[in-house]
This record gives sequence, C-alpha cells and structure tokens, in this order.
Amino acid sequence: MSSTPHTTTASLRIPDNFPGDVAWLNEHFLPKLRRGSRDAAVTIVSGKVLEYPNAGGLAAEMCKIDIELSNEEHVLVVFKTIAPARQAQSAALGQPRESIFYEVFRDAMVEHGVSIPSMVYAHGNMANGEKQIVLEDLSECIQCGLFFGNHSPLNWGKDCEALTAPAKLLPPQKLRTSLEWMELITSKAFLEAARIHRTFWKDNALLSDKDWLRGVAWMRGEDEASWTASQETSRRAWMAVKAKIGTEGYDVVWKDSLVKIIDASMAKINWQQNQQQIHQKKWCLVHADFHPANMMFHPVTEKIFLLDWEVVGVGSGAQDLGQFMISHVHPQIRRQMEDRVLHTYYEELTDPSMDKVSKEEYSWKEFREDYAQGGAGRWMWMLCLLTSMCPDRMVQYFHDQVAAFIEDHGINAENICMPRV
Repeated sequence: MSSTPHTTTASLRIPDNFPGDVAWLNEHFLPKLRRGSRDAAVTIVSGKVLEYPNAGGLAAEMCKIDIELSNEEHVLVVFKTIAPARQAQSAALGQPRESIFYEVFRDAMVEHGVSIPSMVYAHGNMANGEKQIVLEDLSECIQCGLFFGNHSPLNWGKDCEALTAPAKLLPPQKLRTSLEWMELITSKAFLEAARIHRTFWKDNALLSDKDWLRGVAWMRGEDEASWTASQETSRRAWMAVKAKIGTEGYDVVWKDSLVKIIDASMAKINWQQNQQQIHQKKWCLVHADFHPANMMFHPVTEKIFLLDWEVVGVGSGAQDLGQFMISHVHPQIRRQMEDRVLHTYYEELTDPSMDKVSKEEYSWKEFREDYAQGGAGRWMWMLCLLTSMCPDRMVQYFHDQVAAFIEDHGINAENICMPRV
C-alpha cells in the first residue's frame, strides 16, 4: 500500500470510553446528528451502550448507542468496530476501507440518489487494521435476503415469513406474491447498483489517489503479487476439493461439466492476460459483495440501503449483478425475472438525461455478456474458496447455483474467463 491521502480517514480514532464522554460526543457526533434540522441549542447529555442482536460480519463487533439530547429526544446509532485482537487480520483483508469509503464517498453517493446509511463518524487505518464506524440505526428495516426465503443458506432455519411480515402485511404490499417481492427487491437493488456504476463510470480519478479501493493497484498494473496470491488461494482450495470428489464421506455431487469449466478457468489464470482484459472491458466503482443480505429494506418508504462496503473497489459493474443472482436467487425465480430486472438496471445506467453512459458506448449485448461472464468468473473464484470454508451441504447449494447460471448463459470450458478475484 502506497502512502496516499486516503489510506487513513481524516477523523481521529474514537476513544474507548466514548459513550460516556459527553464532551467528546458533543464535539464529534453532534454536528452529524443535527443534520441541519435540529435546534442549534440542543446538545448531547448522555450516551448509553445497548446490546446489538446480531454480529457485525467477519471479525467485526457491533453495538447500539442510545444518545440522549437535551430536548429529551433519543437517537439510536450503531457502532461497528474491529476488536484489537483481530486488527492484524483486518489489515490483511483491507477491512478499514469501509470506514474510508463512508468518509470519502457517502456525500457523493447521496447526491446521486444512492441509498446508504447516514454516517455519524468513521475512522479507519489500512496499515494497522483499525476500523470504527457510527451509522444511523436501521432497526425499522428488514434484511433483503429474507425475502428470498429459505433457499439461501443464510436463511436456513429462519422463519422468513415472520421476519418479512412487517412489510408484507402493509397495504398494498400484502397483495404481492412471493415472486413479486423477490422481483421488487432485486429491481430496487439493481437500480441502486446502476446509480453507483453510472456515477463512477470509468472514472480515472479513482485510480489516481485511492489506493485503498480494492483493485485500483491491479488496474494500474501494480501489485501483481497480491493478485496472484488471491488467485492461488482459490486454486489450491479447488485442487484440494477436486481430490475428494467421489470419495467416501464426501457428500457434494459435482457435475462433470462444471468440473471441466472450473479446470479451464483456473488454467487461464495469467497476470498479463488479466491486464489486457481489464482495460478492454468497461469498469467503474463496484460494491463487490453485492448480495441481498448486505442490504436493508424499509417497509414504509420501500428504500433499499446498501451495507458492508469492506471490499468496495473498481471492476465490472455487471459482475455485481451476477454475484447477487447466484448468491440468493433460485434458478427458476431468476429465469422468470432475469430479463426484466436486467433491463431495469440497463435503462437506469444508460439514462440519457444523466449524460454519463450511452447505449452506443455500452450496448445491451455487451452488458449481457459482462453480466454472464462476470457472474460466472466471480463465482469461479468464490465457489472454490468456499469449499475450504463451508460444510458440504452449503457447498452443494453454491455448486448448484453456479451450475445453473453458467448453463443458462451458454458458458463452457472454451469461453469461460479466468476467475475474478
């Protein structure tokens, strides 16, 4: 990581005892909490830590802070951080980039119609792994992945109907079928993606001083070692699981066609070829972990908020959509709504009134090819990696999802791309 203005946030580290430090809260939190609507005379009088019902993702810890104002109003915020014992891992994975993202990009995102949580404070340091973010509380929202039912492993054992009832029981939403709910969530998520991708379409400013964004160094032809290491990690996992296929005690049933496609994809790993291809394809700012469980749906406003920006970077925008579909959407459901939701994205991306991306520059055919190859290529890397991390039942799920996607889009051993890290 080179030394640039944005490898660390401008904000100071949040002190350990900050909920009880009223002076610190008033100095650093109050300006954001006012948001231009509260009386300038209102101050913070106390802060109290509340238990948070869910974990905060990989190596992250979360809690809620109840902030009481002098007008007796209470504001809930969520504090997301990395424990000191896990900061070395955080630095290796680049997790503080989420803090830097909020500080650098949030205002531009909101200006261009992208829905992400309001940020109260953020501190991150890519060198030592420190990550601290204070965001608005989204307790009234529903995690979007729940609308896709128990098909996804992330929903196994959950009562998805009960958890999504706050939205489904509101008129006129209660008239929607399960398929209509899935298509609504997908369409809204893809609209958000289109606004992000359009706003930062082939934006060379991303490559100039934002080394903390994932993939920036690779786009500049730098840091071949980290790219190769990422590919090698997935390749080694694939070789290990391939040796287990068909052996006693290994329960995943692999399609011969998919095995051949993965072998072919792995055989194509080549840094120089990658350098040629990434500059031939359209690129933009991408979320890069774009799946429904990283999104929240507000049942009244029907807005979707995008969360978990730990791997935000530059790459193929269409690839975000392919990752979404393979992650959660049953193949039969995907086939029913795929053309409609992709058209929703494409029309928003190429909206002529925005004067950013034209249909002449980026044709529907090219977009569909990027979607198919991006989704398949991303999952060539992730599927193999997950074989070393997940139980057999979960690996079988992702195997089946990937197999259905690549078959539906005519991907084979000859035309598959190398894995997309």
